[in-house]
Amino acid sequence: MPRPVAGLGLLLLSFFAFVVLSFWLLLSTFVPPTGNWFLDWLREDQYYCLLVPLTVPVTLVASYFVWFTNMLFQRN
Repeated sequence: MPRPVAGLGLLLLSFFAFVVLSFWLLLSTFVPPTGNWFLDWLREDQYYCLLVPLTVPVTLVASYFVWFTNMLFQRN
């Protein structure tokens, strides 16, 4: 896959994730029941709506520690 296509795909995926997570965290509690099982599950969820976005900072911290310990290992 050429790099511009991969970059565009990554941008579209990021935008889609941003829109879905924004709806999930901010707007889903204000929407009345729709009859759609997925949208109603998003509306009634109390656990995963916070767990999914919190994986991003935890992943960043873990990646930093992996990089830091790798630098310590290489310089010894």
